[in-house]
Amino acid sequence: MKPILVIMAAGMGSRYGGLKQIDPVDEQGDKIIDFSLSMQNAPDLKKPFLLSKKKMRQFSVNALPTD
Repeated sequence: MKPILVIMAAGMGSRYGGLKQIDPVDEQGDKIIDFSLSMQNAPDLKKPFLLSKKKMRQFSVNALPTD
């Protein structure tokens, strides 16, 4: 049985001051959620499961595989 990648991105970001999962963190404009989702293509993992709040859904739904 393959393990499932679970990404928990449901934090409010209240201490940070916003949705830190979608703020760029490097010169190329990559976001924290991008680094987390980059693991989804590992051959030994099942499709990832993203646990987020509704506010994050519009930013993350296009990054997940559909098959």
